[in-house]
Amino acid sequence: MKFFSKITFDKEEVSLNYSYGVREHIFCNIISMTSMDYIFSKEVISHVFSECILWWNYDKKYLKNVSEEIAKEFKLRFFELVQIFAKVIFPHKDMLTYEQKRDLDNIINEIEEYKIKGYLILKHIYNHKDIIYDIKKGLCSKNEQEISDLLETIIYLKHKNFTNIEQIITILIENIMYKIKPLLDYRIYTLSECLKRNIEKVDDKILKDLEFGLKHILTEIMISKKDIDSDVDNKIRCSIELTKLIYILKKYYINKCMDIPKYIIDWEQIFVNENEFSEIRNAWININIEDIENKN
Repeated sequence: MKFFSKITFDKEEVSLNYSYGVREHIFCNIISMTSMDYIFSKEVISHVFSECILWWNYDKKYLKNVSEEIAKEFKLRFFELVQIFAKVIFPHKDMLTYEQKRDLDNIINEIEEYKIKGYLILKHIYNHKDIIYDIKKGLCSKNEQEISDLLETIIYLKHKNFTNIEQIITILIENIMYKIKPLLDYRIYTLSECLKRNIEKVDDKILKDLEFGLKHILTEIMISKKDIDSDVDNKIRCSIELTKLIYILKKYYINKCMDIPKYIIDWEQIFVNENEFSEIRNAWININIEDIENKN
């Protein structure tokens, strides 16, 4: 109790040469970890929330009308604030006063306005709003950081048994089907993570969409003589992520005692081809080895 009542957050550490918000980062992690087994009193929740308000109001000015580097730095810092809200404040929101709840509503709206990483988590958990449209729209952005944040949000929701995960899986399949860039490799990775935890929710439509998408993405990742080094790197990363996705699907059909579709067999042959890049061959081999070791 005494420890939490002394918590304060550093503010206005503008120097990017300084290891940012050391105290701020430490306190956020301590609160997040302790929230799992610590019983918070109304006094502690009120104090922590008041510090959050002060922190936000002091430093949000660095999110606009500043250099891109500084804005990016402070957006990163405020992801810690998002985690405090999600892990500590929201579960104890009944302890907040009417004025504090009003302040919380305002901050959540501002966090969404500034697109702080994790804002959709707050929107979903606190306001119980449908965020499927936001995810679908956001993944069509050309801003890599925004896309990366959204994909990280999806992985978080996957661990929280998000009820509309099938819709997110469908959106990610469409991304692959239409070869949407940037971060195609991260989209494939996120799809694999969602399927791995929710494979029992896969239906015939999802399977057909996956087959269609995985047949058409082949042309996107085939390396040609015209590709520059960065293109080759991107295609190799996509192929490595595809090894995980194909393996998840292969296991699904095996566990269901169903015939493995030809497109999965074709992909497997591509992965083990002696002319394939060693990174891709090894990724496929390692997945199989890890699965065998896990069974033993």
